[in-house]
This record gives sequence, C-alpha cells and structure tokens, in this order.
Amino acid sequence: MPHRIETPLWFFNIVAFGVSTVANVQHQSAVNFIPATPPPHSDILNYWTTWYVQNYPGNKPIAAAALGDPWLFNKSASPGHPGGGWATNFFLHARSDLKLVLDNAWSPVPFGFENQFQLAQARWPSEYSTDWAKSQHNLVDRLEAIGWGGLGLWHHAVTLSNASGSGTLTSQLAQLGAAGVLHVKVDGTDVANGNVTRCAKDSGSGVIIEHKLASGKGPVNGDIHQDGRASFDYIQRLSNLLARTDVLRTDDIICQMSVPTCLERMSRVLAYVSTNLTDGPAITGARGVVAPQDEAYLAAGLSGALAAMRHPLPQLVGDTRLNGNRNLSRRIDEITRTVMWNRLVPPTGAWDYPTSAAGQTLVDPTPLTDVMTLTADDTWYKAATGKPIFQGAPSRTARGLPQLPTVVATDARYPHVAPFVVASKAPNGGLAVAALGRTLEEYHGWIMPRANVTLHAGDGTTQMTLPVVPTAPTPLALAGLFGQFAAVEIVWDKVPWTSSASVRVYMQDLCGTTATDVTSLVSWAAPTALHIPGTVIDTVGASSQTNGDISDPGVLIAVTHNV
Repeated sequence: MPHRIETPLWFFNIVAFGVSTVANVQHQSAVNFIPATPPPHSDILNYWTTWYVQNYPGNKPIAAAALGDPWLFNKSASPGHPGGGWATNFFLHARSDLKLVLDNAWSPVPFGFENQFQLAQARWPSEYSTDWAKSQHNLVDRLEAIGWGGLGLWHHAVTLSNASGSGTLTSQLAQLGAAGVLHVKVDGTDVANGNVTRCAKDSGSGVIIEHKLASGKGPVNGDIHQDGRASFDYIQRLSNLLARTDVLRTDDIICQMSVPTCLERMSRVLAYVSTNLTDGPAITGARGVVAPQDEAYLAAGLSGALAAMRHPLPQLVGDTRLNGNRNLSRRIDEITRTVMWNRLVPPTGAWDYPTSAAGQTLVDPTPLTDVMTLTADDTWYKAATGKPIFQGAPSRTARGLPQLPTVVATDARYPHVAPFVVASKAPNGGLAVAALGRTLEEYHGWIMPRANVTLHAGDGTTQMTLPVVPTAPTPLALAGLFGQFAAVEIVWDKVPWTSSASVRVYMQDLCGTTATDVTSLVSWAAPTALHIPGTVIDTVGASSQTNGDISDPGVLIAVTHNV
C-alpha cells in the first residue's frame, strides 16, 4: 500500500503547499477499501518508461546516451545525473504496481537476431552476462528488489528468426518471460500483422506486447490549423492494430496538447471497435487494451492502461517533453491514485465487455477543441510552433454505460468552458468518471474548469465481482472520481438498497490507506440518486497528498450497508 514520506532532496525547487484538512469529516481508521497487495507481476499492464527523463535537459549526456546502471541505480544526484537513480528514487508509492520499461539505448548497437534482447555491456556492467537471458534476469532481480513490479523493454526492430530459421522469436520470448521480462514495447514496426503478438502467444510466456501507430501528421491529429480531428482512416487503422496487440499506446503527442490528442484516439477507437469489430481480436489471446500515454486520469476514467512518462524532476526551459503550466512533474500522485484504483478495477480490454449495447463506447458528436501557440521550447515538432494549433476530441465519452454523462459548465472563472468528461462501468461493476482539463490560448494554457457532472450508471443491482478486501465492508456500489468537479451525481436505474437511510457512504483518497465516512456530507435526491459536492471530493482527495504535489483529486466512493 502507498505510504507517505518526505519530499526527496532532488525535489528541492518545489515549494511545499498546505494540504487540505478534513476537520469536518470522521475518519474510520479500520476501513480501507484498497487491496493491500499489488497484482501479480504477470497481470500488471501499467508502466513507467524512461524516455522523457532520458531527454531531461539536466542530463549529461542526454537522450539515447542517458541510460544504464548509474541513471537507474545511483542513490543521490551527481553531475549529469540529476535526481540520482530513477529506479531508486522515483515513484516510491506507485512502483509496486508499475513495470519499469527501458526505452531507447538499453541494447548493443548494432544488434542482430541472436542478441536483440541482450543488454549493452558497457551500460549494464553489473547485470551483463554472455547469456542474454541471464543479463535480463539479473536486471529484473535488481528492480524487483527495490520494489518495482517488473521490467519491460522498448524495441524498434524486432527480428522474427535468424537466417537459417533455427532460432525463432517465439523461443526467445519464452526465454524472456522466464527471465521475468514481461512487457515488450514495439515502437512503430509490426503494425500490419501483429507477428510479435502471435509469437508471444505461441510462446506461452505471458509477455505483454505493446504497439503504436503514428498518425502520419506528426505527434498530432488531423489539420492542426483547423479542427485537429483524427481522420476516419487513421482511427480504423488504429482499431485494426488494437485487434492484434495486447496494449495500444496513443503515441506520439505534444505535451501541452496531450489530453485532446490521446482522448480523440482512445475514445474513437473504442467506439469503432465496439460496433465494428465485435467478433473479437484478430489474434487469439490479444488483450486489446488502450493506453492513453501519460494521461493517468483518462486511463482511469475509460478503464485503460497507463503508459506513464512524466517524472518528478523540476521542469526546465527547453524540455520539449514536459512543459507548460500544467506542470506534470508536480503531479506524481495522479500516477499513484490511478494504479491503486486499478487494484480494484483493472484495465479493461476492448473485448472484455459483452458484445451488446452494454459493452459499447459512446462518444459525443460535438467536440471540444483546445488551442495554443507553442514555441521551439515546447515541442520538437517544428510544424506546430509559432502559430495557434488546434486539437479536438469528443466532449463526452462513456464506456459500458447506457448513456453519456450530463455535463453543465459552472465555473465563473471560465465562463461557458466545460472540461472533457469520460466515464465507464467496468465488467466487474466498478464505475469511474474523470474530468480532464483544457489548454486554451485565452487563458494562457492549462485550466481545470469545474462542472456539474451526472453519471448515468444503469442497473445498480447487477452482481459486482470486485476483489475481497478484509479491511472494508463489501461495497454495494463503487466509483472512482478523478479530477475537479463542482459536483458529481450518480444516478442508477435501480439499486440493491431500499432507502438512503439504509446505507453508509465512504470516500477514500486513492493515495491513502484510510476511508472517511462522508454519509452526512453527501445527499440523496432519491434512493437511486447520490449527490456528491465537489468540495468534499477536494477535501478528502487531498487528505493524503504528497507535500509539494499539485495533482487533482482521485478518490473512490463506496456505498455500503449501514451497519
């Protein structure tokens, strides 16, 4: 379980802010709804990858040259290694539920089939063996010893066999899985037939295969000087790739436009698949989970996987990966909250839902469009600098729910501006809703407008299959609320309780270990309509916030018998 510690020394330039109090609510010290242990490593789809921090301007050397033992395992900062070892110091509260994926430059250059999974000896002297599988096993052991949920590898040019055909990728993946490497991030190749996925399934190794497919427009969707919407052809090609992989990552993106870019791809792919590819994946066993890059609350809200890339080193001018006033380097608790939610409601594949209306993804045909003028310090993509660029996405998305959420903009700071809102009901019965911020030129960048959001939850009497948590009463209903809201109302068609007086309502910061009884702070318009003020979400949702972190709230709310 997550626990709080002092802000690390390498976070020195962040000014700690006051954490909200919960003086008006009653803690129940014995109640904790989050399972105490992470899932088995073979079940972990969420990860953090090193690419953004490899490109951090403080590194000397930088990018592909910045990877190896010192960068991962140093204990303290040193010249050229700001923050010390990334594996040692980053994501202390979330790492048990994350794989660490090594990005570009972990392997020897050049490489061929025989050594395509070998570690570069000069970079990994402590783990290297002439037996490549032993090298990987050594690195897995070292990461797991400090609490990580496993190891994954980026790979750009996977070779299927050697020239004679005596060695195959299938046999290599079996060895890789036996060594404990359970995630391969295939970057930009193998997108037509999913051959790497087939080999992984044939190997029986349990190795998760991930793919991506660039838009052909750079790290953006559509015409960036018009509406910034992805073409139908691109969505169709992404959907066909989803049917041939375990994880589809919505890369590439521009940091300040990440929400609409990733949301557009994720929501429209899920909608397309749920109505057009209902016969199941093209490769037996392919998981078909969408990972909206680093957008943690988008992943939580639509039951996707998390491909985290942010890191906690202070933002620097000229960092083209992490920039803008959203300040993702100070939003690390969002990662923790997302993976803790996934202990209860794991990421869901496109074919994990029933092939009926209950499993469809609904998207609002009316988009919201973000707009911002970027500079060369904001992105490596030169075509997006110097003039306003646009990225649009559906204003509302619902997965596994009977209808779209209702959203009413109420924030006087940003008149008539609504957030993007996504919601889902997972196959195990867990509900989720997330309000996602906007990037708008007129407000000088990132804003988080509040709205009244109504989640239409459908039949609340269907059997839930949540994990059994001995430290909490069994929920009659469970929902994750992510982001800032004016208020949230959850409306069911029918419920398993007879009156609001017969139930108790708990709320828990997903960064914490103690739930709060908020029965007296919420209200019921009817036994089927629960109203939750945004102020309560803000208060409880900051109760376990790390000092210096500015993440938006992420809480679970549980309705239980009143006993």
